[in-house]
Amino acid sequence: MFKTIRYLPNGLGITLLAICFHYNNVTAQDTSGTIHRDTLKQYCVTCHNQTLQTAGLILDDLDVSDLSRDADKWEKVLRKLRGRQMPPGGMPRPDEATYVGFVNYIETGLDRLAWFGGFQNGKFGVVDPGESGS
Repeated sequence: MFKTIRYLPNGLGITLLAICFHYNNVTAQDTSGTIHRDTLKQYCVTCHNQTLQTAGLILDDLDVSDLSRDADKWEKVLRKLRGRQMPPGGMPRPDEATYVGFVNYIETGLDRLAWFGGFQNGKFGVVDPGESGS
């Protein structure tokens, strides 16, 4: 009774839909890190700054838009956040969506660095042959 009309070859429609979904997610993310910079400043830098140096971790000099610069520090931050150890009890905490978004931002950024540049000689990203230490 009903006639099926195919406008696209099999699989192409699904592929296009997936691309559109991915594009929407990528553009919806704050790739510059502005939101996350504010989160870091409000909830982390209060204690982990040049003056207090709590636990020997200084975060006020981190560039949220370039995780490769201080990937080792970002790994420490990520471990503490994933374990819900920071901010410590009694200190102000971001709402759940902000917390999870911040963790995802750091994790995704570090994963991209590891995937595309690798971790070599204690640094994330592409290592200049002159820095190989050999």
